[in-house]
Parts: sequence; C-alpha cells; structure tokens
Amino acid sequence: MEGVARQVKRARTSLYRRWPSKRHLVADAVVAELGAQPAPDTGSLRKDLKGAVRTLLTAFAGTLGKALPGLVADMALDPVLARMIGKRC
Repeated sequence: MEGVARQVKRARTSLYRRWPSKRHLVADAVVAELGAQPAPDTGSLRKDLKGAVRTLLTAFAGTLGKALPGLVADMALDPVLARMIGKRC
C-alpha cells in the first residue's frame, strides 16, 4: 500500500479509508478493469453458464489473468472481500 500511496501521491491512510487491505484494492482494480456488471438472466441456464465461462476465459487470458487465481483464493478466505466482489459482478 505504501508504494501505491507514493505513486498516486496520497497518504496511505486515505487508501485505507476506501480499501481495508491490499487484497481489497486489487479486487476493486480487477473488477473495474474487467468492467464487471451483473450477468443478465437469459432464462436459460445453459446460456447463462456459457456467458459466465466466456467471461472467465476472457479474464484469465487478459493482462489480469495472473492476479485472478490469487484473488479467487483470497475470496475463499475473506467473506468481506467475496461480498464486495459479489456486489459488483
């Protein structure tokens, strides 16, 4: 967080007001980069699952692909983080 604060020329405390941890900062950046919006309910489970898989494939193939496995692991251990991402996706 210190490096991020230095790069954006802000106090570290101002970052912690918005993001309680580095995991939360990374999660917010990943979701923002992916432009995640709630997936539409097409009325077909098959179509919904295909859409979800396409989104995942795109995400893992992109520049953020290396961060996503760690983020998913963090979500499994941090219910607050999982809820935060769940609200945005």
